[in-house]
Amino acid sequence: MARKPKVSSEIRPMSFGIRVKELRTKKGWSLSTLGEISKIPKGILSNYERDKTSPNLPNLIRLAQSLGTSLDYLALGDAAGDGLKYLQLVSELPNPVRQTIFQLIKEHYRTTMISKRTDQLEKELEKVK
Repeated sequence: MARKPKVSSEIRPMSFGIRVKELRTKKGWSLSTLGEISKIPKGILSNYERDKTSPNLPNLIRLAQSLGTSLDYLALGDAAGDGLKYLQLVSELPNPVRQTIFQLIKEHYRTTMISKRTDQLEKELEKVK
């Protein structure tokens, strides 16, 4: 039987479980330590790290807070940074178009409240004005 070639992590996005384990080990924590801090049982954390199960929203929030990361990074990985890349591209557009796009983005974040990056977005908007 032919073996599958290993795929570089640069090509394949990190799974949720790998992100959790990487953040935990960077802090030097065991599963037990993360469990105590996050108030999530060690067995459940183990299942998350092995991508056997996915967390519900309360556990996702506890994990992000415990690991000192954002919800969007924990849930989405590298794709979470795409918004800032797009802001950079938009900042290079002519002024009337740029202002309109930034205003729409700002309104979207204010009305939906789905991101903790509103303050960062407003700082970026101030730099461009």
